[in-house]
Amino acid sequence: MKKLWLWGAPLVWALACGGESDDFGPSPAGGSSGGGGSSGAGGGSSGSVGKPNSGSVPLEDAPNAYATAYCSLFERCEGIFYDLLFAYEDCVTVTEERLRQGGFDALSQAVDDGRVEYHGDLMQACLAAVDARGCDEVTTRGIPECEAAVHGTAADGEDCELNEECEGSLICETNGSCPGSCVERYSAGDECALDDECADGLVCSNVTKHCAKPAQKGESCEGGVDVQCEAGLFCGGADAAQMQPGKCAPLDAIELGGQGAVCDPGGGKLCESGLSCVLTGIDGGALTWECRTPSVADGTCGVGLPEDCVDGQYCPLTSADVVLGMFTAKCTPLPAAGEACAMRPLGTLMPTCAPYARCGGDGKCIDFRDLGESCTNDDVCYSGHCAAGACEPAHACQ
Repeated sequence: MKKLWLWGAPLVWALACGGESDDFGPSPAGGSSGGGGSSGAGGGSSGSVGKPNSGSVPLEDAPNAYATAYCSLFERCEGIFYDLLFAYEDCVTVTEERLRQGGFDALSQAVDDGRVEYHGDLMQACLAAVDARGCDEVTTRGIPECEAAVHGTAADGEDCELNEECEGSLICETNGSCPGSCVERYSAGDECALDDECADGLVCSNVTKHCAKPAQKGESCEGGVDVQCEAGLFCGGADAAQMQPGKCAPLDAIELGGQGAVCDPGGGKLCESGLSCVLTGIDGGALTWECRTPSVADGTCGVGLPEDCVDGQYCPLTSADVVLGMFTAKCTPLPAAGEACAMRPLGTLMPTCAPYARCGGDGKCIDFRDLGESCTNDDVCYSGHCAAGACEPAHACQ
């Protein structure tokens, strides 16, 4: 599918993490806008992700089927970052719910009204195409098999109420009023809100909110200054607090050390599965890190990636603590709804709230909000869109 069920990592990454770069560590490529998001804690998704089955897919089952194929692709392409972002939440559960609340009701109505054609017998080809997608194709917007399964009938310039009503790769531009108009995706330099609004090969810059070419291997990235990396690359060494950009490097360049090995999140050196890269001190002005087994519940911990605590707990150290020479604390349960969000020195790759909760605009954790429920920022809405204090679909007229 296209647009509402958009192709590309931002759909998941925007929900899993905020748009700010890490203070000490690498950021996954393609992260979309947002801030203060977290990966909660409550069971990984590896057991629920698999290849699509054969046969026709009823429209009501399509969100789950698409989310399953999508998360399988994301896991394959993002490797260790998938493990980090979805260590505590289920990718399929979160992605399916976001799809359903991103305008699925409007899509169902458009199908009933004949404004969108849905072909359940072609959906399996769409799912197979997603599953077989190359990791270097994230910024290629259209998937022909998916556009055949969900086909819009409105031509360029014609009225629309959601993206799926538009033909081919066109999107529905509303500019705050309905109906909108079907237009081509935006060119480099045009204002944008989401990656999917931009033409092939472009992303919506986290810094400028304009369509731009993502940073390539070896180029400067993030740090609150530069555009994010091309998909399949990570941004190493970016420091948003210091407005310091990092450098894009391929995911397969990340080194994974064993127990006791020296590691460095900002330098592309992490640890093998089951170990955490933990900050141990400062030597000659440089941070020192070591791979070790995460602490037990309520045990002594340090700043680590992944978390140096058991699931559901975190190490309550801040960047200020590290500057003052404090490198250990006691594992503590992640903040629940209503509690102050955790301050994390490794930024977007570390959870700030309990599972399936996000940090609200008031600095307090809030459980994911459904359509129509109150909100303070986009992050707390399953739909990814908070307007006039309430969660709304991001790509459909109200």
